[in-house]
Amino acid sequence: MSSSLDETRQLYEKDEVTNSFLKRHPVHCEFRTGKLPRKRLHFHEGCEIYLCLGGSGSYIVEEKLYPLHAGTLTIIGPNVVHHPYSGEDSFSRYILTIDEAYLATMGQLCGWKISPFGQLLGGSSTSSHYFLTAAQSERARSAAAGLAELLCSPDPLRELAMLHRLTEVMLLIGELQHSPAEQQLASGANERLIQEVVACMAVSYRDPITIDGLLERFPVSRSKLLQLFKATTGFTVTQLLTEYRLNQAKRLLAGTDWPMTEIAAQSGFGDLSHFYHVFRRESGITPRQYRQKALE
Repeated sequence: MSSSLDETRQLYEKDEVTNSFLKRHPVHCEFRTGKLPRKRLHFHEGCEIYLCLGGSGSYIVEEKLYPLHAGTLTIIGPNVVHHPYSGEDSFSRYILTIDEAYLATMGQLCGWKISPFGQLLGGSSTSSHYFLTAAQSERARSAAAGLAELLCSPDPLRELAMLHRLTEVMLLIGELQHSPAEQQLASGANERLIQEVVACMAVSYRDPITIDGLLERFPVSRSKLLQLFKATTGFTVTQLLTEYRLNQAKRLLAGTDWPMTEIAAQSGFGDLSHFYHVFRRESGITPRQYRQKALE
């Protein structure tokens, strides 16, 4: 499974907003509340630390599905595809993003023997997820709030103060890594079901996946699967499958000279007419026009 996922990390929409923040400053921290905007699967540079303070939802990180609620802390490595979702109007979170080079410098100062991302992710190459106690959640919130405030401060000692706040975050994460019982994926039966469906789609989107095929593999009724999938991920099954396939097609269009029939087949569309129809509907241009723009 891991080799297929490594291949697909290049397939999704690049989050240029986050990348532009990191170009201006190696640390970005922002408090957001309200309904999550509708986004596609995406990736960006830097390491993301996602602290949920209120509301509930879920986080797709490659083939994993993490639950989000007050007191969850999710850490995502650089250029790892992800998609947070919550259907609630009052969803509160801090999003902290740290530049790779900045983290590497911190790692050198701390004498880390493994990569800064390996240290931050507890040995994982992609992501980790924790459930915080009330005291831990308050520590994380206070550090994140301090970072967000410092980013707007003209204080000449700002950079030193930010390093102090980041150290608090790193210390908390280090403590969490020594409490493996706190790290979990989806815990409920319904969440585990959707997690398995997402994992299946993440690595098998080239195959002719159908709702009926999923129902044969996963023992659940059609209505329950469709309702749970939408409520948990924010996508319908068809929408998420189309996301995987379209982004695969875009990578092949930009990076190969393969004929359209081969790209349609390798992306899971199969039928060339269907490929053109879906691509133009979702992207606003034809596959040939996309290839021409990518080569400019």
